Amino acid sequence: MNIESDSIKKILINKPGALGDYIAASVAIRKIRAKYPKAEIHLLATLYVKNVMPEGSIIDRIIDYDYYKKQGVFKFIQFIRSQKYDLAINLRWSSERDLLVTAFSGAKYTFGLANKFLSILYTNRTYCNIAITHEFEKNLMVIKPLEVSIKILSLIFSKPVWLMISQKIFLQKTS
Repeated sequence: MNIESDSIKKILINKPGALGDYIAASVAIRKIRAKYPKAEIHLLATLYVKNVMPEGSIIDRIIDYDYYKKQGVFKFIQFIRSQKYDLAINLRWSSERDLLVTAFSGAKYTFGLANKFLSILYTNRTYCNIAITHEFEKNLMVIKPLEVSIKILSLIFSKPVWLMISQKIFLQKTS
C-alpha cells in the first residue's frame, strides 16, 4: 500500500508502555519519520518516554497516556478526532482500548495487528503469531504495508529470551 508522502501531514502513533516498549518502538518510529519526513508525528505514551524520545527528536509531540486513561475512552477519542490525523498506527497489540482509539481516530489510514476481533476496524491489519514474534518484529510488521525500508524481518526466537539468558548465566557460573 503506497500512500503518497505529501498526503500525510499528521500521524498518531499509539504506543503506551514501559521503557523497553519505547526502545522497541523507536526502530519503527524512525522508519515512519524517514518515510514521512514532513509529517507531524504525535506519540500517545506515558510521559517518561521523554527520556528516550524527547519532543522534537523523532516525534513532535507526546500525548499523555495517563491523562487519557483519566478521561475515559470515548472522551479521549473525541479529543484524538479533533486533532485531524491522516494516519494512525497502533503499536500496542494487547489492548482493545488502544485499538478503539486508533480505529476511531478519524484518520483515513489506520494500522495495527489483527490479533483481536475488533481489529477488523483498522483499514490495514497485519497478521502474526504474537506468542513467538518479538516486539521489534511486531512493530515493523505493522508498518511494513507503508512500504518503509525494512531489511531484516526475522527476530523469532526458538526459546524465550529470558530462558536463553538464564541458561547462559547458569553455564558461566558452573564452568
